[in-house]
Amino acid sequence: MAMFMDTNGQKATIATSSAMDLTGNDFAFSLWTQGASAGAYQMFMTRGDTTAGFFFLYYNSPYTIYFQYFTSGSPTTYEVTPDDDLSAGGLYHIFMAKYSGNLYFYVNGNLVDSAVTYSTDSPSISASLEIGSSAAYNQPHLGSLADVRVYVSPAWIASHASIAQTIYNEQGDDGITEGMVVRLPFDGTDGATITATENIGSLATQPGLSSSPVFKKIQLRGGC
Repeated sequence: MAMFMDTNGQKATIATSSAMDLTGNDFAFSLWTQGASAGAYQMFMTRGDTTAGFFFLYYNSPYTIYFQYFTSGSPTTYEVTPDDDLSAGGLYHIFMAKYSGNLYFYVNGNLVDSAVTYSTDSPSISASLEIGSSAAYNQPHLGSLADVRVYVSPAWIASHASIAQTIYNEQGDDGITEGMVVRLPFDGTDGATITATENIGSLATQPGLSSSPVFKKIQLRGGC
């Protein structure tokens, strides 16, 4: 059983840290999401703004996963359209890896886009990481999120395909911590405050919340 944060109008915020810098680094994002309501540009996580920042999100008409970053106000956007539509109410694991100049997008452990040329590096950003919404776009994720992770320069990045499968199959018990700079497992109780006890590396600050979080227990595919 996993604890999901209802992100409809709420967000978690991680204070800025150089540990989260993506510039010049390989990286990976991992999260669980449960079906969102209708609504465009729903944010999984964001950092910065439309001058210098990145946005990891989806647009659900038609359903498309986006990774977008801005350098000097100019956007670069990578997108994939999986077969399934997250707005249909299902439970999905989303994993994205940047390795050796390419982006790889996985849904439920399966590669949905083989390689997208990552031709320009993302900018260096001095801003907090927002999970579940974006101050720049004011576009919340209208569903629920769980076990949100950010990895920077992990030694396993060349094996991203097997890592995506492992995180999906093990559902929180995978033990993949090398390179992890953020983890929000949302493993509280209904109405409880998110704690930072499972954040890794230098991000030991208490996550802020836009309002009191609402948690709900959701059974993952095999239970955890």
